[in-house]
Amino acid sequence: MSLNWKVSPETLIDPSTRSGSGASAFIKAANGFQSGWVTVTFHEGSDCNFFNTSIEVWVGKPNAPVFDYYPSTFGCTAGEVGVEFMESVDSYTFNVSGGTITQSNSSSHTWQYPVVFVGPNDYGSSVTIYAYASNNCGSTLQISETIDVECNTGGGGGGGICCVTPLIVINPNPSPGDIDISISNIEELEAYQEASELVYQVEVTDLLGNSNKKGALNKNGLSMNLMHLDPGVYLVNISNKDYYETYRIVIE
Repeated sequence: MSLNWKVSPETLIDPSTRSGSGASAFIKAANGFQSGWVTVTFHEGSDCNFFNTSIEVWVGKPNAPVFDYYPSTFGCTAGEVGVEFMESVDSYTFNVSGGTITQSNSSSHTWQYPVVFVGPNDYGSSVTIYAYASNNCGSTLQISETIDVECNTGGGGGGGICCVTPLIVINPNPSPGDIDISISNIEELEAYQEASELVYQVEVTDLLGNSNKKGALNKNGLSMNLMHLDPGVYLVNISNKDYYETYRIVIE
């Protein structure tokens, strides 16, 4: 079979790679400012035989991300902040002012997932999250979102003692099936709370809320065997009477 291929729309593509022959196609954006979805169509035709197939691919650097969800107000706990998932992205970079990203325990984090957990700093009144996306062709402009901080007890905004909450660490994530859950700031929590208050209920569910595993997390941590779960994304819900947070894990 003698295959030919062509690309549309041609305006996004360098003129030298808009068409060709063979079972594979090499294309590139017209310039560093061009990006978008293009359709590559392979075709072979005659009076007696006809073959035609197409595939959509992204060319150029990503579009600017858009914040998809975030808490309307930070309380005393870390909240999940995410941008929309984009197929054209290799990595997402998050930076935060006025808080800490729990995945890296710092103000910055870059990885392949479009979500992070952010905890407000003590005595802060707002947290600003910045995000941009990257692929091999470049990075997008940075977007930002500012979220107010409200302390749940004691009145007023900001953090302080009332906002000393557990910093949960889940490793590894992604996981082949076994995860370890720990509290990285347990000494700080013990200074302000009774031992009985430092026991957290843990429940692993699928995205539909179906329970798959339960356990109890204390200062010694918790190990969970999830080898029975199919590969995919699951939720780890951690709670006690004063705390509730949901974390996402990936089982490979």
